[in-house]
Amino acid sequence: MKPNKEQLKLMKMYWKKLQELESDYYNKITILELNLSNATGLKDLEFFLSENGYYCGIGNLDRTMNLIHDTELEKR
Repeated sequence: MKPNKEQLKLMKMYWKKLQELESDYYNKITILELNLSNATGLKDLEFFLSENGYYCGIGNLDRTMNLIHDTELEKR
């Protein structure tokens, strides 16, 4: 199967929309991480992604803090 010119044009348009959404998403995550660091007083906190693309916990950039796993963060 091969898309025709019109289909390819639409694919390119949607691809661009995906890139815009992805950029917006990562910008929002970065702001959330900065707010988390400011609120806790802990430097360079970040949400960690597992190899399969799911967030698995919170740690810091230089890996000097043990990862706080999602299971611990979701406990009540």
